[in-house]
This record gives sequence, C-alpha cells and structure tokens, in this order.
Amino acid sequence: MDNKVKILLIIIFVFVAVIGLVGGFILEGYLQDNDKNTSVLDNNSSIDVTTNISTDNNETQQKSSDSGFISPQEAIKVAKETAGPSSNVRYEAKLIQNGQNPYYLITVYDTKINSTTYGVAIGGAKVDAKTGQFLEGMG
Repeated sequence: MDNKVKILLIIIFVFVAVIGLVGGFILEGYLQDNDKNTSVLDNNSSIDVTTNISTDNNETQQKSSDSGFISPQEAIKVAKETAGPSSNVRYEAKLIQNGQNPYYLITVYDTKINSTTYGVAIGGAKVDAKTGQFLEGMG
C-alpha cells in the first residue's frame, strides 16, 4: 500500500470514530425518558404457577389457584369460535397475569405429520381471563 491509501484509511477511521462519539453524546439518555421503553423489571408482576395437562381432545387444561377467571377450556373455545373451523391443530392455553388485565395466551400448534410446520406454533390468540372476550389474534 502506498502512503495515500494509508492516509485515506486513517482519515476514514478517525471520521467514523468521531461520528460515533458525537452520536453517543447526543443520544445519551434519549431512550431513558421514553415512556414506551419499559424494562422487564418495570413491567414485572407475579405470575401464578400453573400446570399444563394435555388432553385427548387437543385442548390444554390448567390448574390455577386464582378464582374469578374463565377456565382454559372456555378460553380455547372462544379462540376456536373466532378463528373458525380448523383441523390438524392442537391448542394450549396459558394464563398470563399482568396486573389489572389478565388474559389467556392461546397457542395453536400444527399436528399434521407431513407438514413442514409439524409441531410448530402456527398461530395464537389472546382471550380476556375475566370476561372471556376475544382480544387479539396472531398468525
């Protein structure tokens, strides 16, 4: 390499370093004041210990110590009714307690043996654990 190439590489390196330092100082604390940026510790709440039990009819039962919630089977039924008829799938329900708005997270798994997504979660839904209202569909 001749001297011109070496000098050019050094100038580029210094330029990139200066841009990085200036950008770091300008953006310091930028995300700390953002109310949409919450950490896991800020959003952490106690989660009830549950046990998943698979049944023959491709639904998951849960034993929960909380009362006042619909059952996992009812949550799965709401998700099935909203999504419409489907075959070769298995449903699981998990109670998510996030403070004021607990919900069931319904996960749908492919059970068709020859499928490329066999055994993989192919969709899901959120169902309000108190009211049984369908909240959101995924997949």
